[in-house]
Amino acid sequence: MITRPNNRAKVVTSRNLTGLTFEAGGQSGRQRYGLDVEDILEVVPAVRLRTLPGLPDYVAGIFSYRGRIVPVLDLNLMLSGVAVTEHFSTRIVLVRYETDSQDPQTLGLLVERASQGLVENRSE
Repeated sequence: MITRPNNRAKVVTSRNLTGLTFEAGGQSGRQRYGLDVEDILEVVPAVRLRTLPGLPDYVAGIFSYRGRIVPVLDLNLMLSGVAVTEHFSTRIVLVRYETDSQDPQTLGLLVERASQGLVENRSE
């Protein structure tokens, strides 16, 4: 479940929450996608990102999160070829990802309209 106190999205884990949904797409149409809640660390409002030269276009930039530098990928650009349009509901979803050679890392995913969880009854 996502709550929005003061218009800020926050992931609240529960037994029935399995993911977070968001929208991606261009003018030709939008689609909804989802992320597994087990990989989500936090959902934060979009902030100004520092861009770095020489990186692919889908790397939106970096920002400091609790003293760590976090790279941010534009999921809208990756999925639809159109960069995120900044809305009041644009968010950075912080996820945990693992590689074979490193400890778990934090990655930011820039998304539009992260607004609800996917609900599933896990007792079945």
